[in-house]
Amino acid sequence: MNQHQPHQKPRSRANWITQIVLGIFLTLAGLLIGFSIPKNLSIQASIQDQHLVLKLETDSLWSPFGQVEFWTSVDGSKWQLQSTDKFGFDGWASSDKISFADVLHVRIIMKNMLGQTHEVKDTFFNSALFDQETDETLVNLEASFQFLIDSLATGDFQTRQQVATWIKNTNNPSFLPYLIEILQFHQNENIQEALEFISGQTFSGGRALRQWYEWLWTQPVDWNDSFFTWKRTLFASKVPSMQALLSNQGTLDWRFVVWGGIPPGGIPPLNEPRTIPAMDADFFQPNDIIFGASIHGQARAYPIRMMDWHELANDELGGEFIALSYCPLCGSAVLFNRRVGETIYTFNTSGLLYQSNKLMFDEQTMSLWPNIAGQPLAGPLADDAIVLQRYPLTTTTWKNWVELHPDTDVIDPSGSNFFTYETHEAYDLYRVSTSTLAPASPRDERLAEKDWVFGISLNENTIAYPIQQLETRQVWNDQLKQQSIVLLVDSFPGSQFGFYPATVRAFERQNFEFDRMDDTLTDQHGTPWTITEDALVSASGERLKRIYGETMYWFAWHTFHPATDLKNMQPVP
Repeated sequence: MNQHQPHQKPRSRANWITQIVLGIFLTLAGLLIGFSIPKNLSIQASIQDQHLVLKLETDSLWSPFGQVEFWTSVDGSKWQLQSTDKFGFDGWASSDKISFADVLHVRIIMKNMLGQTHEVKDTFFNSALFDQETDETLVNLEASFQFLIDSLATGDFQTRQQVATWIKNTNNPSFLPYLIEILQFHQNENIQEALEFISGQTFSGGRALRQWYEWLWTQPVDWNDSFFTWKRTLFASKVPSMQALLSNQGTLDWRFVVWGGIPPGGIPPLNEPRTIPAMDADFFQPNDIIFGASIHGQARAYPIRMMDWHELANDELGGEFIALSYCPLCGSAVLFNRRVGETIYTFNTSGLLYQSNKLMFDEQTMSLWPNIAGQPLAGPLADDAIVLQRYPLTTTTWKNWVELHPDTDVIDPSGSNFFTYETHEAYDLYRVSTSTLAPASPRDERLAEKDWVFGISLNENTIAYPIQQLETRQVWNDQLKQQSIVLLVDSFPGSQFGFYPATVRAFERQNFEFDRMDDTLTDQHGTPWTITEDALVSASGERLKRIYGETMYWFAWHTFHPATDLKNMQPVP
């Protein structure tokens, strides 16, 4: 069967011209449409019948948007953006649960659609989400709260800026702890403005963060476990290497934990450091301040000019495994036995501070231990009721220590490839300053916060002696309820540089009354006594044991011993 081809008419010249003109028109139209893509997008929001309605205005003649669908980041409810006319479009939420997360998500989507070169005028962040007349929020704050604080912790700069502005408009004090925590890592005007607006407080300058914290700790804040969980998430997101230290809350009060500005292990400890005998230690000057330890007859000096750069020494002395933990911010140096049962712990610096006190961690379990407390308060060991044994430590000059212990050795300063230990520059300015760097609370104004004290905890009683008063005499016979003690004081020139002003040792006294003349210690019967690191020893061999005590700044002692007595030692004319 034959099939006939359709008859084709020849193309006329007019048709060719028509097609050419049409092509030019379409090309021009396409270019015009292309150039009409908006450079500015103004977003306005309102609540209508439990739906969030967005009005987007552009500066173009045609809207480049068609049907756009996306999902919210909170509860998975679906959004449908519908074009209304050539000048813009409205969007309606299909869910009746409105939260700020929805609004912020719309803004992010719109920004991504337009590209980073276009300006987005977020008018809804400043006006549309709250009623100007009643100050009532038009979004479900309870549903939005977690999203907002999570955005502060993990969002980018732009998101934090927008969230801080919206939080300001809520005027909700519940956000204050979160805003202050963010200041540790991000200083920006929006967060500062939100803080000042909601709190009614203004702090500025180098001590502003400390002042914000100490103000916050006096407020009736509803502290709860979710805040502490969020705070640990914040630390881990900003300092990922800290994740292993944040396994659980433990008994640590996380209100008072702040970041010290360094990652875990950022201050290298001295692990089994090399030592040299005193006769070879010509690097050190006679008036250099040292921490002196003597265990089972073996003496060792740890110079502060070295400990400033390490803060921890994991060592072995007199057959015991010890850790010298030093917190320059508190002025507290503590000598621990780091063996507990069959475990020998190795300590390191966490980068966190608790009430301005160094939080160290053990490398075996990654538990957190305050330097002054000497027990794990967070991490796997927090529930084990471990308290490290302490040894007396003597703070004195290198010259005095060598005279008392001519057979002493000292940490070898040539053992490091990174530090010269030429000066005390790590904390020079801090030592001569009268204020602290990190927050601690509550303050006790009976003494200046950085006055030096010698503290004793004895028979469930704690007492602090102001060293400025103690150093007016060499011997103090005192009575602590049922315990008679004697304090021996040796001043040295370190105080003029902000260092420890004196060596203070405490010993049992029993019924003796001691006096000291020309470095000779005698009792009321004229019997001479020899001063050792462990005890006072009479000529007949009677021994009065040393009582453990610690020298540190007043604010640090009071923070960890809030019920402490303060001894008023009237100076002798």
